[in-house]
Amino acid sequence: MDEDGVPRQWTAKDDIKALWTTSTLASEKLVDLFSIIRLDSTDEQVHYFSVPEGATQVEAVDDPRKVNGDKVVLTQQDGARLLERFREQAKAPYFAAMKEQVRSHIYLIFSS
Repeated sequence: MDEDGVPRQWTAKDDIKALWTTSTLASEKLVDLFSIIRLDSTDEQVHYFSVPEGATQVEAVDDPRKVNGDKVVLTQQDGARLLERFREQAKAPYFAAMKEQVRSHIYLIFSS
């Protein structure tokens, strides 16, 4: 969908990979955001997932700081499973967009 909620028409000019990478990374960051209820300023430093420099997806933090169990919405293991499912499901629209881009490019070549 585009900014107006209309199905997007992919053209040869669109950088689908960059758009997909940016949007999936933003979506993956939400898993960490919603994993822990951060009420205190000290909780802001607690993360289950982070984005290593130059990475295109979040990764589990090796040794996350302990947090009160009452503040945990998603455990790190549940978050990891959610990310795995999301990544699998996010591939289908990406490949569909790539196919549409190729089709539109071929159409332009043969209609010229």
